[in-house]
Amino acid sequence: MPDIRNICLMGDSHAAALRKGWSTVRRDFPKFRVTFFAGTTEDWDSVVVSEARLVPGSEHLKAQFERSSRGVTEIAGGYDAYVLCGLGPRLSEALRLWVNREEKNRTTWEAYRAAVAESLRDHECARVLPKLRAISRAPARIVAGPHQPLAFCKSSARLDNATAERLRANFYDECRTFAAEHGATFVPQPEETLAPNGVTTRMEFWSGIAKDRRHCNGEYGAIVMRNLLRAIAD
Repeated sequence: MPDIRNICLMGDSHAAALRKGWSTVRRDFPKFRVTFFAGTTEDWDSVVVSEARLVPGSEHLKAQFERSSRGVTEIAGGYDAYVLCGLGPRLSEALRLWVNREEKNRTTWEAYRAAVAESLRDHECARVLPKLRAISRAPARIVAGPHQPLAFCKSSARLDNATAERLRANFYDECRTFAAEHGATFVPQPEETLAPNGVTTRMEFWSGIAKDRRHCNGEYGAIVMRNLLRAIAD
């Protein structure tokens, strides 16, 4: 194992929790250096491949990269591993797909699975991964955005626990298949952060911001980062 493992973390607004978490756990991982490149999901579509680098195609994304990475504006192909955080894939969408199809009496299991698979390939993550593979074959991991905190999720409240678990298992399976298509590994949400229903996030991991019902706090980010780096070290 090299003296230092350089990790590139590419993400949307959910990367903020992981960055806070990294500040907490970094002393436990002295041989890791993590560089964060965060930007709004829509802006990631502007990224282009140029001279073995991922280059932001807009001034807005360039500024976001520079701010989150603390000075770096382009993603090089020389990192030891890459992590994609958020950028589209999320369990909440899979739950809504089921509820909406059920309401319209269009629910068959095979049709639902196909709809989930299609949605995964229509997110920013699916457009960024081929670009990443154009500059690097290093290990890559996909961390789906965390599901909404328990009190804020309307879809899960309409599902019994058995159905919710079935939908979660299917979502994870589809994510693993999608990741494998790009030589990547899917990383599910840590079990200890999930509420008893197995799909929503425990309230203690909510960001605590009154108008923000989607994001998690640094404690959540610390759990994710610890799991990620241990897996990369293995």
